[in-house]
Amino acid sequence: MTLTITLNTTSDSPSGVNFDTYFASYFATLVPTGWPYILGGASTFEGSQIVLLDKVATNPADTKAIVVDGSDIKYYFNGHTLSGTLTTVRLSTLGGSYNSDGSFDLDASGRITGVSTAIEISGLSISNAYGVRGPMHDTVNGLMGGGHDGGRSDPTLLKDYIWAEAHNVVGSAGNDVYNGTRFNDTVRGNAGNDVLGGGLGNDLIEGGVGNDTLNGGAGNDRLVGGLGNDIYYVDSTGDVVVEVAGQGADLVISSVSYTLGSNLENLTLSGSALAGVGNTLNNVITGNALANTLNGGTGADRLVGGAGNDTYVTDGGDTIVESANAGTDTVRSSVNYTLGANLENLTLIGSALVGVGNTLNNVITGNALANTLNGGTGADRLVGGAGNDTYGTDGGDTIVEAANAGTDTVRSSVNYTLGANLENLTLIGSALVGVGNTLNNVITGNALANTLNGGTGADRLVGGAGNDTYVTDGGDTIVESASAGTDTVRSSVNYTLGANLENLTLIGSALVGVGNTLNNVITGNALANTLNGGTGADRLVGGAGNDTYVTDGGDTIVESASAGTDTVRSSVNYSLGANLENLTLTGSALVGVGNTLNNVITGNALANTLNGGTGADRLVGGAGNDTYYVDNARDVVVEVAGQGTDRVISSVNHTLATYVENLTLTGSAVWGTGNTLNNVVVGTAGNNVLSGGWGNDTLTGGAGSDTFLFNTSLNRTTNVDRITDFNVAADTIRLDNAAFKGLAEGWLAAGAFHTGAAAAHAQDRIIYNKATGAISFDADGSGSGAAIHFATVSAGLALTSGDFFVI
Repeated sequence: MTLTITLNTTSDSPSGVNFDTYFASYFATLVPTGWPYILGGASTFEGSQIVLLDKVATNPADTKAIVVDGSDIKYYFNGHTLSGTLTTVRLSTLGGSYNSDGSFDLDASGRITGVSTAIEISGLSISNAYGVRGPMHDTVNGLMGGGHDGGRSDPTLLKDYIWAEAHNVVGSAGNDVYNGTRFNDTVRGNAGNDVLGGGLGNDLIEGGVGNDTLNGGAGNDRLVGGLGNDIYYVDSTGDVVVEVAGQGADLVISSVSYTLGSNLENLTLSGSALAGVGNTLNNVITGNALANTLNGGTGADRLVGGAGNDTYVTDGGDTIVESANAGTDTVRSSVNYTLGANLENLTLIGSALVGVGNTLNNVITGNALANTLNGGTGADRLVGGAGNDTYGTDGGDTIVEAANAGTDTVRSSVNYTLGANLENLTLIGSALVGVGNTLNNVITGNALANTLNGGTGADRLVGGAGNDTYVTDGGDTIVESASAGTDTVRSSVNYTLGANLENLTLIGSALVGVGNTLNNVITGNALANTLNGGTGADRLVGGAGNDTYVTDGGDTIVESASAGTDTVRSSVNYSLGANLENLTLTGSALVGVGNTLNNVITGNALANTLNGGTGADRLVGGAGNDTYYVDNARDVVVEVAGQGTDRVISSVNHTLATYVENLTLTGSAVWGTGNTLNNVVVGTAGNNVLSGGWGNDTLTGGAGSDTFLFNTSLNRTTNVDRITDFNVAADTIRLDNAAFKGLAEGWLAAGAFHTGAAAAHAQDRIIYNKATGAISFDADGSGSGAAIHFATVSAGLALTSGDFFVI
C-alpha cells in the first residue's frame, strides 16, 4: 500500500510546515506533539538522510526522533520544495522499537489505524515541502543548515548549537554514525552496523540489531548491545556494559582495568588499563603495552599479552599467547601448569600441585601444598613453599627453600649438591653424583654408577643398579639391593658394610673397616687401620699406617713396601704375604707362617705352629702346646710360664728361651741348648752339640757324631740329663770344668774315669754305672764326698775316658 503525504505551508505557520499538524492528519491513533518545523531560511541541503529530534524538557525520556531516509534529497528554501524519492519515515519515542508492516489499514478518511507509539512507514513521497527547521537537528549522511531568518548557517555554528543540547537519538535501519554531546545523551542505534558515541556526560547508548560499536566517551556510561557482534569502548570504572546471552561475540575495549560482565566474550585493554578479568564464558582477553594482569575467569580463555611485564591468572584450559621479548611475564595458576612459549615465570596458587617451565630462564614458585616444580631446560629459579615439594632440575637451576618448610626432594638429571633446607635428592637421567647438606638427607641414585654423599647429617643413601660409591661420615644408612652392581663405601669414620655392599674405602680419620658376607674389597688410608673383610673371600688393602688385617681364610691382603708395621689377625692357618710384618692367630687357627721380613707371629690358646720365615722373627706362643720354627739365629721365641709344653724346631743353632720346653734341630743346625726347664733337645743327622742347660733334660743326638755339653751347676735332683742315643764310637760328652771342678782341659785322663757303682780310687772323677747307665761326677774320688749324678746313658755301654772331653 502506498501512502502519499503532502506537506504545505499554512497561514498558521508562516515560517514553515509543522509536523504536529500534518502528521496528525495521517495517523488515527497517534498524535505527535512538540515536533519541530520543516521550513528553513535561505539554505540548501543535499544528502540521503535527515534526522529530526525533539527534546521534551519536562521529561527527557519522552524525547522523540524522526529519521527521514531517501535518495538524492534536495532541499531549497526559495522554491519551498523537498524533492526526491523517500523510502521510509520512522517515528519513535525514546526506548521504543520500530514497528514495520508492509500492509497497514486506513480509516474512512484515509488515516492510518492500528498503530502503536512506534511505527514505520515506507514508500512515501513528499512534494511542495519547504525544508527542515527546529531547535535540535542533526544529519547522518549530509549536513542540514539554515535558520528561520533565511540565512545560511555556518556548519561550525550548527555544531556548537547541537553540542549545547543533550540528544536523544534513535538510529535508522542503516549503518548509523553518531557522536553525542557534553550532556547526558541517550542514543539508540536500531538496525544496521552503527557507530555510536556518547560524548561527554553519563550517556545511555543502545546498539540495537547489527554489529555495533558503542563508545560512551567521558562519564559513567551505560552501553547496551543487541543482536550482533558488538564492540564497547570503556574509559571509566563507572561504565556499565549490558549484553544479553546468545546475541553475538562481543568485545570490550577498555582504557581502565576491567572485569567482563555477563554474556560478554572478549576484552582488549587500551590506554593505561592494567587489569583485565573475564567471566564464565570462553573469553579472549588482550593486553596492551603496559604490565597487565589478565584473568580469564572460569572459561577456556585465550589470554594475549603485550610488551609489558604481564601477569596471567589461569584456572585450567586457558591458552596464553605471549610474543618473544615482550617483557618478563608471570603465570599464576590454580591448576597444574606448564609454561608455554615466551613465558618466563610461574606461580602456583590455590590447589595447583605441579609447575613446569620451558626453555627460558624461569622463576617457578610453589604454594603451601606439596608441589612438583620443574624449570625445564633454562637456568631456572624454583621457589618452594610450606609443603613437601619436589624439584626437577637439569643443571644451572637455583632452588630456594625456607627452613622447616616441609620435607623436600630434588630430582636431578645432572650431578647435584643439595642447597640449604632441602632434605632429599633423587638422581635421574644421566646424573652421576648426588651430595647432601647438613640435614638428614635421603639421597637416591639411578641405574648408573652413582656417587652418593649425604654430607654431615644422619643420611639415608639408596643406590640403584650401577656400581655405586657411597660417601659417609657416620650415622648414615646405606641401602643397596642384591645384585645391583659392585658398590663402594667411602667412610671417614669407622664403618661396617651393610647388606649387598661389596667394597669399603676408609678416608679422613677413619680407623676401622669391616666387611660382610660378600667378597669385599676393603681399603685403608694413611692411618693405622683395622681392616676386616668378614666371611667372604675379601681383598684387604692397607695404606701407610700400622694396619691390622682380620682374616677368616680365603682373603687377599695387599700391603705396599715400607708402608707401616702391619699385623694380620687370622682365625685360620695363615702365611704372611709380602710386606706384612706381623701375624696373630685367633679363633681356631693353628698355624702361622711369616715371610722374609722380621715378623712377630703370635699364637692363641691352641697348640699353634709358628714359623717366622727367613727374617729375624719374634714368635709368641699362647696357652697351647706350641711348635716354633726357627730359621734365623736372631729369631726370638716368647713363651709364658705354665702355658703348655712347647717345642722349637730350629734349622740354626738355638738356645731355648725361657718357658720353652723342647728343641729339635733340623737342616744344618749344629748347636741346641736348653734352659732351666726339663727340656727335650733333639739333634739332626749331622754332628750336633746339644746342651740341656739346667733341668732334667732329655738329649737325643741323632745319627751324627754328636757332642753333649754339660756346663751348668750340678744337682743330682734337678739337673740330670738323659742322653737317649749315645754312640760310644761317634759321640762325645763335653764337660765344662767350671762345673766339673778339678778336671784338666782336654780329653779326660784315663785314671779319672771309672766304670762301676762308685769311685774306687782317689783319682776317679767320672763314674759310669754300667748297670744303670748313670754317669756321675765325684770331686774327691774314693774320698768321703758323694758323687753327683748329672747324666744317664744307656746301660752296658763300653764307655771309656775317650768319650769325655773337658773344656
